[in-house]
Amino acid sequence: MCGNMISRDSQTGRSLILHSMNSVDQLPEIIESPSRYFVSMLIWDAANVEAIDITRLARKLIDSGCAYACFWGDDCERVHDLFDSEWISNGFDPASNDTIMTTWHANDSLDEFIYFSLQHTQPTAKYQPECNTVIAIVIKDSTRSEKIQSIFADTARFYSV
Repeated sequence: MCGNMISRDSQTGRSLILHSMNSVDQLPEIIESPSRYFVSMLIWDAANVEAIDITRLARKLIDSGCAYACFWGDDCERVHDLFDSEWISNGFDPASNDTIMTTWHANDSLDEFIYFSLQHTQPTAKYQPECNTVIAIVIKDSTRSEKIQSIFADTARFYSV
């Protein structure tokens, strides 16, 4: 499954999209979104992944309109840092109001990470009005992909648990 719109979040109204793949190379160069900007949830055990592959993924997210990036999985702090480095090294000023927000969630359960990504991701002022989508990207983990698909299909049930 790659790039399926699952539904809309019952509380925020954001479109919910899931990209599930076996390799970072399967992610399109430009990730399509119903809104100009989006929140990305990256679920990836990246402990044995080369920095260049992480940087390539970061560039795809940035070029596609990522306004807020959340990272979960083994070595998510390194993925976060490489994302920030890619963003800053290409002329972006982190002190400006066009900051791409980023968070890593090494100590959170998957459910806590999903809840945070859906409920607590408020982009900076530049992106806020046109950030109406959450895109989950799951790499090499069909079990977690199925879980996210199930949650995205019925967020009201997820919030009520």
